[in-house]
Amino acid sequence: MDSEHKAFAALFMPHHISKGDALESGKFKFVHYTSAESAMHIIKNRQVCMRNAQCMNDFMELEHGHECLIQAYKSDPEGKKFQEIIESAHPGLLEDVTQMFDGWMPHLRNSVFIACLSEHPRDEDDYGRLSMWRAYGGDQSVALVLNNIPFLSDTSLLKVFSTPVIYQGVEDLRAEFG
Repeated sequence: MDSEHKAFAALFMPHHISKGDALESGKFKFVHYTSAESAMHIIKNRQVCMRNAQCMNDFMELEHGHECLIQAYKSDPEGKKFQEIIESAHPGLLEDVTQMFDGWMPHLRNSVFIACLSEHPRDEDDYGRLSMWRAYGGDQSVALVLNNIPFLSDTSLLKVFSTPVIYQGVEDLRAEFG
């Protein structure tokens, strides 16, 4: 990502940039907790199956994020201030972006596919995250620790993109708009 795009992303997606910088610096790797059988399929076939977000364990996560974003965006005074700044800098842009966002949301609900990965700090190399071991894989749980390089590559060749999940509520997003 060139410096102009990174500055733009840092303004609108600071969490994404912060996590990307931490990943690039080697503070953590990604890990995929799964069953031994699924791990063997991943290794043998050299592919990971992704699942539609509507079919996740908690399929409402996408809706929760959308609702929090809408509430924070429409809130007084943070969301309104954010809207005023955008409109004053580029008159008409706010309406265009709002229409585009509203138009894309139905498409996103049906076309977002997810592979669940967890952060894996170095101090978890021996045992991983115990809560994740219990949640996935049954009696034969394994953790696949992944190479960071593919996640840091700046390419759209596969049309697959990764972004960190933000577990926040409306108040947190209001603070972000502020």
